[in-house]
Amino acid sequence: MVLIELDETVLPDISPERLRLEFAIWLYQAGKATKAQARRLTGLERLEFERELGHRGLGTELTEAHLEQDLATLRALKVL
Repeated sequence: MVLIELDETVLPDISPERLRLEFAIWLYQAGKATKAQARRLTGLERLEFERELGHRGLGTELTEAHLEQDLATLRALKVL
């Protein structure tokens, strides 16, 4: 575990949870952490983290190729 100590007077209006979220998203944007690693740093559930990324314009980009791949998988599993 890594512990970062900050003087509470430096950022008095930001909670530790918010700092953790901001740091995790920064790491993800910078390519220093995967989405899963960043999410684990925040302690958020997957959908909550995805929602937070979406609010920042960092949501998952789904393409037609993604859709075709998903459809092919569903057909192979005989779900469709």
